[in-house]
Amino acid sequence: DDFSGTQIQNRIHRSVLSNTPVIVDGAMEALNQLIWPVYYLDFEIVRTAFPLLENLAPYEQLLTQYSVHTCSEPGKIASHKEYLALHDGDYRRDLAEKLVQDLEGTGSIMVYHLPFEKSQL
Repeated sequence: DDFSGTQIQNRIHRSVLSNTPVIVDGAMEALNQLIWPVYYLDFEIVRTAFPLLENLAPYEQLLTQYSVHTCSEPGKIASHKEYLALHDGDYRRDLAEKLVQDLEGTGSIMVYHLPFEKSQL
């Protein structure tokens, strides 16, 4: 009862305690606009004190991995593709080209946190 968090954290807290899902305003309308298949995209980064590649500053975010789960319809995972960089040279162009290839075709792309994924691209 004395939990104090952000608005989103409080909503999640109430949902967990009541064991009731919460659907925020506009969510269903947004979900109804999805174009299938849907690509669930996730990025992973590293930050190193000593830059690993050219044109990087110390502790600058460096995209090193992605994962794409493709769902052909709600609840049905049709495929999974991924990329993990090996540090044997500058892999950034290869990663970008592979990502474009893995997202080829029509469909919607879902990400966990849009500002983060956009900053990496």
